[in-house]
Amino acid sequence: MSAKKIFFRTFGCKTNQYDSALIGQSLEKAGCRPVGDLEQADWVVVNTCAVTKRGEDKARQWVRKISRELPQTKIAVVGCSVEANGERFAQIEGVRLLLGTEEKFRLGEVLGRHDNHSEQQFSESGAVGKRTTYTESSVLEAYPGRARGYVKIQDGCDNRCTYCIVPLVRGASRSRRVEQVVEEVAGLERAGHSEAVLTGIHIGKYGRDLGNGITLANLVENVLDGTSDIRIRLSSVEVVELDENLISLVKNHPRVCRHLHIPLQHGSDSVLERMERHYSAGEYVETVTAASGRIPGLGLGTDIIVGFPGETEQDFIAMVELVRSLPFSYLHVFPYSPRPGTAAAEMKDHLPKSVVKQRVTQLRQLSAEKSLRFRQGLEGQRLEVISEVVLGSGVRQCRADNYALVYFNCECPEKKFDIIARGIYEDGVWADMPECLRGDER
Repeated sequence: MSAKKIFFRTFGCKTNQYDSALIGQSLEKAGCRPVGDLEQADWVVVNTCAVTKRGEDKARQWVRKISRELPQTKIAVVGCSVEANGERFAQIEGVRLLLGTEEKFRLGEVLGRHDNHSEQQFSESGAVGKRTTYTESSVLEAYPGRARGYVKIQDGCDNRCTYCIVPLVRGASRSRRVEQVVEEVAGLERAGHSEAVLTGIHIGKYGRDLGNGITLANLVENVLDGTSDIRIRLSSVEVVELDENLISLVKNHPRVCRHLHIPLQHGSDSVLERMERHYSAGEYVETVTAASGRIPGLGLGTDIIVGFPGETEQDFIAMVELVRSLPFSYLHVFPYSPRPGTAAAEMKDHLPKSVVKQRVTQLRQLSAEKSLRFRQGLEGQRLEVISEVVLGSGVRQCRADNYALVYFNCECPEKKFDIIARGIYEDGVWADMPECLRGDER
């Protein structure tokens, strides 16, 4: 393959971020060269997300913009939106490759066969629906310039939530081998990363397809045994899979971040039933209250969908009251997005956009209140942080183990150290001179 210059743009979740990094690594090993300037690129690779229509539209608008402004640049559109709605991208001038969720990992091979001067479009998708085991790949070696690295431990989902297109575009739940996960996290540690985020589509189901009794908690224990200093963060765990072993690890192990993201989606039992979420609002409250009560300083996040078909004013009020009752440190609030091929898209009583917008605004205001209260409670506390970036103002931005952002304006020789939170600052907390203590002395 000639030394093609590649520019990457990724939309969507942490799993997509991981996939893009892995594809980029394979392209480099195949002789391609990553570039940070669009105008230098021979190819622009766009890794897409199909979870919401808005996300899909943003990717499509961006591709159109590149096609218009850089007409000589070849565009490869890959990932979930190609599985769900590839023809929307195929119609855009300049799009030469379309590869589905599984096929995108063959991008290097396909580019190797594709002449830069060819105007013929190549499209391939559909393999993901035939996969019953995790497709083994090379180990991701590093995320250059970043303190935190993502490690994908599984892909796909066996649930059939009525609003969700993910099982259609990602396939069945498939777990990665324990040995390869441990090898990848250990490699990130050797490369100088301070944190590994274990991510996937439904990580609470990890191991159930492997047939050896392994669970997510077992995997975390294996990762801890195979590493010495890197801290471990769980990306998102369903409430029905938050078991005693996981809670114990988050509470007791100094290298497991005191942070849980537990999707709620709604606070009304009638809506949860129509979503086919398989738990009640009361069960969610009971589990989350118990976990937060046992883990001091826990950072607690959730996902909420507003405006699901048939959501009444009473349903919305029930959700607001439930959210107020729990110690969330942040909310991810999404307006309901109809996805073709899902059961919810065919339901009756879709809400007016104006009603959904007003309810989203109300919940996002509540999220801001929750965040402020959480950060106010951190004042005077010792937090373990890792340095993420130095902002233009010279202020250093860090990430605490409980997921809070921490800012200060001095240097520290360590990549992972302890600070004392002194007060609110922008979307995080301010700290003065770091104590530069190792994280295992917490």
